[in-house]
Amino acid sequence: SLAAFSMSGFTGGLCSMGGPPLVMWVMAHDWTVERTRAFLFGSFMSLVPFQLAVLYWTFGHDVVYGMTLGIVFSPVVLLGSLLGLRVGARFSKPFLRRLAFLFLAAIALSAMFPQIWRFLQRY
Repeated sequence: SLAAFSMSGFTGGLCSMGGPPLVMWVMAHDWTVERTRAFLFGSFMSLVPFQLAVLYWTFGHDVVYGMTLGIVFSPVVLLGSLLGLRVGARFSKPFLRRLAFLFLAAIALSAMFPQIWRFLQRY
């Protein structure tokens, strides 16, 4: 668990993608879907105040615009989360595990291919 949390912090700071190491660590456990969701949500939300403080300290008042947008659109995120909870409750844990790994692979590929394409265009 220490490795997963450390890696999550490292990748979060490196490229703003701290979720995948924790998601993979959680998926390795035989937890219920509800426990998995609660753990991940609690883990990510517990750091939000600290992250906002660091962003404000680092970037100053410019961060307030992004925070305001986040607050304005939070009802949309809440509706999406409620829909996702309803849909996800219909699937088994093994299916959700495969789906999570598929999403992680898609995120990784989408993050890698623009850089690979730019690299190849140079030559």
